[in-house]
Amino acid sequence: ELPARAHARLEVRDLAGRRVGTLMEEDLGPGRHEAEWGARDERGEKVASGVYFCRLVVDGRSIAARRLVMLSNGSP
Repeated sequence: ELPARAHARLEVRDLAGRRVGTLMEEDLGPGRHEAEWGARDERGEKVASGVYFCRLVVDGRSIAARRLVMLSNGSP
């Protein structure tokens, strides 16, 4: 949730800190916003099971980070 208009970037990184994907990068107005990750990398390929981190950067400052655990069921 943003209190005012800001440039926001939401990215997923692996344990080594490499960017796996960028879910959103745009100017957003105040209020609540949502993004969904389809467990695919920037090339559109399904990611492996493991631990990932989702990081929100607003106006160049890291605001929040969350750990994601991806469990693959083996289906495409």
